[in-house]
Amino acid sequence: MIHKVLTVDSVVTSQGYVIRLRGDLFASTVPHLARTVDSLKGLSLSRIVLDLEGLVHIDSRGIGALVGWHRHFTNRGIKFEITQVPDTVLQPLRVCHLDSILEIGPEAALTADKVRLQREALW
Repeated sequence: MIHKVLTVDSVVTSQGYVIRLRGDLFASTVPHLARTVDSLKGLSLSRIVLDLEGLVHIDSRGIGALVGWHRHFTNRGIKFEITQVPDTVLQPLRVCHLDSILEIGPEAALTADKVRLQREALW
C-alpha cells in the first residue's frame, strides 16, 4: 500500500548534515523534502547525507529531485551522499543507471552519531 507520506528529520553530526527520510518520495512529497534541502543551499557545508533507510517508495519526480540536488551540491564542492538505500528504492535507481552516478553508500553516520539520532528520535 502506498501512503504518499514523507517524514523528514535532520541533524548536524560530526560527519556532516544528515537528513533521514521515512515514507514515500513522490511528486506530492518532494516539496516537503525540498524545503529542508533548499534551506542548506546558503550554508557552508562540506557534506550532506540523505539516509533513506526508512524510505519505502520513490517515483520519477523523487529520482529527479535526488539527481538535481546531487548536481547542485557537488558542483559547489559539497559531498552529497545517499545512504541506507532499501531495495525498493535502489532498484529504480539501478534501472536508470544512477547507482553509478550518485554517491550511494551503506552508512549515514558514525555509530556514535547513529546512537545520538536514535536517542533524539525517542525523546
